[in-house]
Amino acid sequence: MDVEQSIHKIDLNLLVALSVLLKERHISRAADKLFISQPAMSKTLNRLRQTFDDPLLYRSGKYMVMSEKAERIAMQLPDLLASIEQIIKQPQFEPAKLQRTFSLSIPPLLGYGCLVSLYESLSEIAPNVLLEEHPPLSQPERYLRNGELDFAIHPKSDISSELQATYIGSVDLTIYAGKNHPLVSQQATLKQCLEYGFVNLLVETKAQASFAYPVDVLLAKLGLKRRVVFSSGQLALLTDILRVSDNLFVGPTSLSQNVSFSGQFSAVYHFHLEQSERVKFYLLNHPRVAQSQAHIWFKELFLDCTAGFDD
Repeated sequence: MDVEQSIHKIDLNLLVALSVLLKERHISRAADKLFISQPAMSKTLNRLRQTFDDPLLYRSGKYMVMSEKAERIAMQLPDLLASIEQIIKQPQFEPAKLQRTFSLSIPPLLGYGCLVSLYESLSEIAPNVLLEEHPPLSQPERYLRNGELDFAIHPKSDISSELQATYIGSVDLTIYAGKNHPLVSQQATLKQCLEYGFVNLLVETKAQASFAYPVDVLLAKLGLKRRVVFSSGQLALLTDILRVSDNLFVGPTSLSQNVSFSGQFSAVYHFHLEQSERVKFYLLNHPRVAQSQAHIWFKELFLDCTAGFDD
């Protein structure tokens, strides 16, 4: 018989009453300790006797005397109740002692602006925490639900009713080119940019057919369309192609402020989107981690690192 089947009919509150009875060995005092009446405590003792199939306590003068079985229970009960308390009670959370992995799905271009800062904070505050960066996903709910991901950044807050979304910020869009691109030396128009091919950062191979990239949604509203000539999930490969070709690339305007990126590429066209048109991003998580002290702490730390996200 399983342990659960063996004890499922036992009221755990009886163990608390038994602990007090064995300490006080007096029904009235035990009742006072638990703020119940003497008749209620007498009734509880009768239930305990039925549960353990033993008298447990005998009347002997002013105080009661424990049976042999009660003496054995009295030695085991404190540790058992302490274990139950530890299960129920929230342990004190200390980031410095935390040893675990946090997995975050994030578009690489957004990672440019916050992951280094996040890593530095983790290294200082929680040196035993491992941060895993995962590629962006169009439908991350399954991975968040089963624990493969702890958090995911997504341009939509309502992709699933089972996920919780926290607004991070919004970005304007800019078209970039290699330093030697013909458009770098002139005031390029959007129409001129669309005459060139574009390299594209994949969200995920399996979902690309169902995922609409924000720039394509924006262009469609203008009755325009870009010509994608190369797609990859590897940002380094895309930048290599940008350097050796006349292709263009669409990314957040904030990339212009990244020293590494701006040293290799130039902005050739700014969309200058209104606030309502900007691409919004949300931090998604599953409710299963909503009450986790570790996840609450990590989420706050991440949001601190993205506090200046709006460019």
